[in-house]
Amino acid sequence: MPHIEDELKKAESLHIPPLFYYETMNSTAEKPRFRFVWEVREPITASNEYKLLVSGLITAFGGD
Repeated sequence: MPHIEDELKKAESLHIPPLFYYETMNSTAEKPRFRFVWEVREPITASNEYKLLVSGLITAFGGD
């Protein structure tokens, strides 16, 4: 189960630190859940670019 500290270190090592992060409402000690929020430098208007970016983040962080 990923912990937020580990994932923050991973984000730093990938040079993509989140703008902010938070625990979700259904986070528990046994099953921690959190969200990272990033700010893009310019708008993403092409759906294929968005899908590529999101799939890369999901792969890197094992998210949903």
